[in-house]
Amino acid sequence: ADCADHGERFNEEERWTCLLQKNLGNDYLVLEEGLSGRTMVFDDPIHGDMSGLAVIRPVLLTHAPVRGVNDMDDTCHQGFAAFDTLLERCRPSYMVHGHVHLNYGFNVPRVTPYKGTRIINAYERYDLDTEIV
Repeated sequence: ADCADHGERFNEEERWTCLLQKNLGNDYLVLEEGLSGRTMVFDDPIHGDMSGLAVIRPVLLTHAPVRGVNDMDDTCHQGFAAFDTLLERCRPSYMVHGHVHLNYGFNVPRVTPYKGTRIINAYERYDLDTEIV
């Protein structure tokens, strides 16, 4: 038995990696490589630098944009300053937001590079075509 879970693992109907594989189908292969103490958010206090953030580049999907990036001055369309901290911490490849409509007369670009993240205004729709590696 693994000392971290005392021999009580989630089964294949519960583990997120198995659910992801099932949803992606046979065109993709999801490898389960769990390490005791690995997290997606924090460094392990015993094993050191074991955070999954060092190797995964998530996609952040939000309703509103970052404050000061593709947002507007009126209260209803202001972005959130907290997203700026989140971008620095998680370093996502993409941040996809809506809420700031392109037909408002405000010159908002579809894609804005910001701190290593491509921020995409997906108002109405946006087709993101990228390789997942």
